[in-house]
Amino acid sequence: MDLLLRLALVLVLFCFPAGAIAQESDRNPSAEVGAGVVCDSAQQIERYVALKADGTAPQQAIQLVNAEANNPEACALLLIAFIPRAQVGNLSVTGGMLRVFEITVVAAATHAGWTRVPEITQYTAVFVKTRDA
Repeated sequence: MDLLLRLALVLVLFCFPAGAIAQESDRNPSAEVGAGVVCDSAQQIERYVALKADGTAPQQAIQLVNAEANNPEACALLLIAFIPRAQVGNLSVTGGMLRVFEITVVAAATHAGWTRVPEITQYTAVFVKTRDA
């Protein structure tokens, strides 16, 4: 992956717009676009967050979670189109909170452009700044 693209994706880590994860009607969900870390399970995204909080670099944290899961693709930093589903947890972090969400991925950005993918359930976290921060 091009170094500038990788850097841009790291800079938007956890920048899925909070409004994009708003409660959607199951009868009329709409896809949103965002970039950030997505994992196969809520526990994996929580482990990623814990590693980051301990000072681990984003790519190294992804590699550690993937090694622990014995799956090189358990977590990844991606630019995707997704349908928000349900909030499944909260994690306190410096300056705010990370809300853990279940999402359905429907497309991904590749070097060739946007590609539809078979719908897959994934998990991500969205930073929400607290009023005190």
